[in-house]
Amino acid sequence: MPEVSRPDARRIAVRAQLLGRDRPEDLAEMAEWPGSGPLLDWQEYRRDWVKANEGCRLDILERLRQDGPLVMRELPDTWVRAM
Repeated sequence: MPEVSRPDARRIAVRAQLLGRDRPEDLAEMAEWPGSGPLLDWQEYRRDWVKANEGCRLDILERLRQDGPLVMRELPDTWVRAM
C-alpha cells in the first residue's frame, strides 16, 4: 500500500470535502442572521417566547434522555406562554 505524506493527505481531504470551492452565498447570509441592528418585532417575540419556555424545553430534553423517542402526546406540557 503506498504511503501518503501529511501535506498530500491534507490536500486530498480538503478536495474530498469540497473545502476549496467558493462557499454558497446563502450560507454566508444565514450566518449573519439576524444581522446587526435592532431586532424586528417578530424576532423579539420569538426570542422572548424561547426564554419564557426554557423550563419546558429542559423538561422535554430530560424526558427524552430518560425514555428515548416519544410521540408528541407523551411529552410534558409545561410551556409557560403559548405562541
